[in-house]
Amino acid sequence: MLHFLTTMIMRHGLYAQAAKVTSQMLLHIHAMTRSPPMPIVEHAILAASPSVRCRRQKQRGGKATLVPMALSERQRTHLGILWIREAAEKKSSPGKKLEERLAREMIAVLKGTSSALENKDKMHKEAMVNRGLLSRRG
Repeated sequence: MLHFLTTMIMRHGLYAQAAKVTSQMLLHIHAMTRSPPMPIVEHAILAASPSVRCRRQKQRGGKATLVPMALSERQRTHLGILWIREAAEKKSSPGKKLEERLAREMIAVLKGTSSALENKDKMHKEAMVNRGLLSRRG
């Protein structure tokens, strides 16, 4: 999961720089919580990961409907990391580097105050609203 997180952080193919950001993020988490950082990162990513998403499907007559579909483990993890990274980038504070913002966002996910959790809730509500369309799946 750490390798996946590093590749999601990576920009312009600079893997070594992304690996440095990841390791610094783990150090920040350890400094803030005084506990091992890996379980915190894993729980945060799993907490922010959705289990379903809505896919647009065209009906006859050109009408598009949203059909809920289950996500694989890799897709879930990808979306969870993406939302955590976007939330950390949105909270760009002057003087704080990306690794510190990511560490704070991981802890915020566990506390339940992150915008990544709002994205997950929004996606799950949308799937619940459209669950009646599952029988029409083709």
